[in-house]
Amino acid sequence: VSYTHLDVYKRQGWVEGLWSDPATAVLPVGDGRVPVVDGMLVASPPSGPHDPQRHLLLGRLDGRPWFAEAGDAPAQQTLRSVMDGLSHPELQLAFTAVGLVGWHAGAAFCSRCGAPTSVVAGGQARRCVECGRESYPRTDPAVIVAILDPDGRLLLGRQPSWATGRHSVFAGFVEMGES
Repeated sequence: VSYTHLDVYKRQGWVEGLWSDPATAVLPVGDGRVPVVDGMLVASPPSGPHDPQRHLLLGRLDGRPWFAEAGDAPAQQTLRSVMDGLSHPELQLAFTAVGLVGWHAGAAFCSRCGAPTSVVAGGQARRCVECGRESYPRTDPAVIVAILDPDGRLLLGRQPSWATGRHSVFAGFVEMGES
């Protein structure tokens, strides 16, 4: 998935041009779920004119523009249930879509003055309609580690709720101030 520097999104008509590209794909995201059939994301072509408040640019995959929009669709599944079956590029798209749609759903008001915010930069930011403050999706520091013994064996763990045979290296979020 290719991403573009934020300044490009601000060019007049750039995002709308991607929306009108015949190859554009729109991925509906409903409550942290994306549509997946036979191990592939199910997207549709754009419908109607570009609405910058609803159509969030995810990036390009193999030259094809991808947008996300909040909404339910058939075959939507949680990321956890499909993450082992999607290709790496599609998994990136799915995680980005769910994260971006979720962030927009909870960022409708300015954290500084409380006024409404508006989607800008193709969905990569929000701007307060009163004070002009721009806000961006959170980035949470995380850690992932590989623990090897002297013989080079890798320690893996698993949660009881995971599917049989699924294991992972140890990972988690880092709290502020935690080393």
